[in-house]
Formats: sequence, C-alpha cells, structure tokens
Amino acid sequence: MAKNRENHKNDQSVTRIIEVNGKKFLVGMLWQPLLSAAGSGKEIAAFAKEQDMNIAVEYSGLALQAGYAHVTEEKLKESIGAWCLVPVLATALGESWLGAFDLDTGLSIMAAVHDGKIIPGCDAIGPRDEIHAMVASVISMEEWDKFYTTDEALASSIPPGLEGRVVAKTLKEILVAKRYSKEHKAYSPFQTNTRVFILGAVIVAMLVAAWFGYQWYQKEITQKQAQAAEQA
Repeated sequence: MAKNRENHKNDQSVTRIIEVNGKKFLVGMLWQPLLSAAGSGKEIAAFAKEQDMNIAVEYSGLALQAGYAHVTEEKLKESIGAWCLVPVLATALGESWLGAFDLDTGLSIMAAVHDGKIIPGCDAIGPRDEIHAMVASVISMEEWDKFYTTDEALASSIPPGLEGRVVAKTLKEILVAKRYSKEHKAYSPFQTNTRVFILGAVIVAMLVAAWFGYQWYQKEITQKQAQAAEQA
C-alpha cells in the first residue's frame, strides 16, 4: 500500500540529501511513533514494507519515534549512512523549537520539535515560498522556546509571545560538530533485519561449537581417569 508514501510526497516534498559543512544530511522524512523499544526493529520493518519505504531512522527524545522515506535506487546507496537532519538538530537545539532554514540553492527546510518529539509533517524541504508558507501556518499552533530563521519577513511576522525568541542562525552555524550520533544515521530497515539474523546465526553457531568442545573435553577427562584407574 503506497498511498501513504504518495501523500507524504505531496505534503512534505520529495526526500533530499543536502550537504552542510562537508557532511550529508537527509531531509523530508515521515515521522511515526513507535510502540516499543524492544520490538522497534520489527515494527519499523513492518511499517516500511507496508508503506513502501526503504529508508528509516530511530529517534529517542522524550518519546520513541521512527522516520521513514522512500528514495530511488540511484539515491539509496548515498542515503544509507547519511545523518538525518531533524534528529541531529533536535539533539542540538533542545525540546521545543521551530526552524525555517534557507539554503543557498533557493530551497528552504522546515523542522520542528515540541515536547521532545519531532512533529510529523515538520521535516520538509522545498521551494522557499512554499516552506515559508508552511512555517507561517504552524508557528502559532504551539508555544516555541526558540524560532530559528534568518528571513526578516518571517522574523517580523511572529505571533505575540515569540518576541526575543527569534534566533538568526543558519544550518552552517548550527551544524559545526565534527561528528554526530550514529543512531541518527539513515539505514535500510530490511538490511538491519538481515544483519540481526546473521548475528543470531553466528551466536548459535558459536554456542553449538562450544557445546561440542565441552563434550569432547569431558570425554578426554573420562578416558584419562579410566586409564589412571587401570594403572593403579
């Protein structure tokens, strides 16, 4: 059932990879809550299969969430291993903020976190006027600790209560760390299951080998004890 994926494309634009300060970030993901940390791998794989998504990432803020995307086969290899932008920003900027980040390419990014959760629909990239319109439509829906934008028009049209909370910083100024958490890297949910299966098979093989080794050792001990008894 690919309907949700198509809606995701229409509502949040196509997922893209951007480069900031020499690092690649994935933008434009569909965010969903996760029911259980213990079974998150199976849950993510099942949702990805049902919705025809081939990229995923987990985010454990104040609530456990997963982000999903569908990229073309040509972009799949490049996407796997890229950092997912909004989880990285969420870790850096805190539990409640809204951002409208303009890029040099003429595109803009909308990102938002509230109560420690990434807001579904607020991980988007697209033409500047469209993203700015989306930001203007959500800015009064929550009470934000910070509003990140370098656009004067957006900054001047903030609702009452946001005065003094506007931060004029670009992504280049925010994303200055040398590295970020591996947990925020995109992966294939299906390859993850394969890795888990292989690791499980290796562990089983090691346990079987250890059991046979123990049996051989016990047999050797028994034989030596029998020989010692005969000689006595």
